[in-house]
Amino acid sequence: MVISMAVLLVPILIAVGVWRYLSSDRQVTVVDAKPAITQAQQADRFPVVTPRRLGPDWKVTSAETTDKHGTVTLRLGYVTPSGGFAQIVESNGDAAKLLADAVPKQARPAGSQHIGGADWARYTGDKNNQVLALMQPDRTILVVGQTNDDEMRTLAGSLH
Repeated sequence: MVISMAVLLVPILIAVGVWRYLSSDRQVTVVDAKPAITQAQQADRFPVVTPRRLGPDWKVTSAETTDKHGTVTLRLGYVTPSGGFAQIVESNGDAAKLLADAVPKQARPAGSQHIGGADWARYTGDKNNQVLALMQPDRTILVVGQTNDDEMRTLAGSLH
């Protein structure tokens, strides 16, 4: 009798466990962007802009500043409200190289968009991969993402 019960209960318990795992809300690991932003500001190679007025549903998942031979690069990664991914890249490095590294393969120029008082070049690729690029004399700012147009514009427009 005990063996019969075990034979019935084990598959049921496994099925319940799998169902709970698959239906559970997975938490996103959030990081503090302030140390990376402070490090980029202290390097004093370019005026660092940071996102402002993003809602609580924008989650910072990565934040890093690198300084290689005087080229400072700040990268802030986000999970967007729709569950997409986006990254802000600011650097005083070679704009052409930075853009070549960020633009998805087989991407094509898609014109420009006026966002936050500036004209951003737009590149689109497959699977909703896109880049907004703002090239200035002292720095390049990229918003790279795999998310919708509204979220890309929101993130770019939040930079001050």
